[in-house]
Amino acid sequence: MPLLKSLIPLFEEILECEFPKKFTNPTFDSYSRASDPVQYIRHFRDKIVVYSHNDPLMCLTFLSSLKGVVSDWFYSLPSRSLHNFEEITEALLTLYAYHREAEKNNNHLFTIKMRQDDNLKSYIGYFQN
Repeated sequence: MPLLKSLIPLFEEILECEFPKKFTNPTFDSYSRASDPVQYIRHFRDKIVVYSHNDPLMCLTFLSSLKGVVSDWFYSLPSRSLHNFEEITEALLTLYAYHREAEKNNNHLFTIKMRQDDNLKSYIGYFQN
C-alpha cells in the first residue's frame, strides 16, 4: 500500500482519514467531463452536505466520483500536491473550465433573431425555456 499512496496526489493526512462508522457513500452520478464541472461540484456538495465539516472524507469521496479521463487526469497530478477539497475542485475547474455553461445576460437577447422558417409560436417558445 505505501507504493500506491505515493502515487496519489492527495496529502498524507487525507489518505489516513477514517470514515465514520455509520458512513454510507451517497449515490450520485460520476463526473466524466461531459457536463458543467461547477454544476457537478454543487451536486456533489448537496449529496454529502452532512459531512461537509470533514474535509478529508469529502476529498476521498470526491475521488471515487471521478471516472474515465477525469480519473486519469487526477492520478496524473504530482504526488501529494492536493491538500484539501478546495484545491481539488479548483484544479478540476481550471482544467475543465471550457465545459462550463456560459451565463447569459440581457445583452444576449439582442443577438437572438427570428429565422424565416420559424413561426411566432416557436420563436416565443425560445424565451420560455
